[in-house]
Amino acid sequence: MKIVHLGSFFSLMKKLLQCICWHFNILAVQVKTFLR
Repeated sequence: MKIVHLGSFFSLMKKLLQCICWHFNILAVQVKTFLR
């Protein structure tokens, strides 16, 4: 068990979450413009 590996894993998860949030924001904008 390595703490460094755990830290890199958490940073990777952080990037993944940011990517997902970014895609959801784009989808929300597209849905709003579509429903308008």
